[in-house]
Amino acid sequence: MTQFRSTKIHGKTYHLDHLKPRRFDLTINTKTVGIEVHYSWHVFTEAITTENTPDLRYNHQGKSRAFSIERYEQSELLPSLIEKLDHCLVYHSGRENYFLSKTYLRFRIMFSLLHGPCAVGRMFTLFLMFCQRTQRNDRSTSPRL
Repeated sequence: MTQFRSTKIHGKTYHLDHLKPRRFDLTINTKTVGIEVHYSWHVFTEAITTENTPDLRYNHQGKSRAFSIERYEQSELLPSLIEKLDHCLVYHSGRENYFLSKTYLRFRIMFSLLHGPCAVGRMFTLFLMFCQRTQRNDRSTSPRL
């Protein structure tokens, strides 16, 4: 289970405890299923560009990306948004096993539904890859990871 370390930028510490893997039950149409949630570092980082200062570099499992304060702030909302999946419209993105979820809070959340040993019985594993606040009337489906 992936866990992310806190990081310090410009003297401020950004804790990532809210992105620890966790489980909860979700009832949909009178059926209860277990949901196990894992997060990608894409929910709080972005591709490194020449505009990123060295202190924004975040290393994880031998790779580097730029820490994004905007994505970090949005990621803080993910645990509570995911627990409200029964109040969301969830769409298949048309790519592999990814889904696109548009919530009533105007966030776009991209996740994959994992198959195999972690998705047995009534337990499903969601791997959260992206969270983005949407603009009014925004219908685009291609987030920038």
